[in-house]
Amino acid sequence: MLVILSILAIILAYFVACNRLEKVEADPASTENTYLWCPWFGYIVRIQGALTVAFAAYELFVLGYDLEQAVTLVIGLGLVILSVPVLNKSKVGWFVATAITFNPLYWVFNTIYFFKNKECFAKPA
Repeated sequence: MLVILSILAIILAYFVACNRLEKVEADPASTENTYLWCPWFGYIVRIQGALTVAFAAYELFVLGYDLEQAVTLVIGLGLVILSVPVLNKSKVGWFVATAITFNPLYWVFNTIYFFKNKECFAKPA
């Protein structure tokens, strides 16, 4: 079930990130980089974390306490919290959120993305 929720999070996050980028690009005073992957990953982390928390809470009430649900709940809460620094383009938040996803594809892709697009993570002056 978590796999299906993860796929839904990726799809929903794409549309949310595209909507955010349209608003940023429409603002003539904005100097924010408009690379898609950075906000898309941030919203993936946020939505997937929220769905993971909801799923773990549901399983806690239906099946009772189990260490697996408790760990899933903590990881989901961590993802939701880490989505804030990822969307604010924090380097540390980016790498911690990437590691906590436990997804080797994200590990490789986000590391390559970071080194190719370091200016995306630069703090505005």
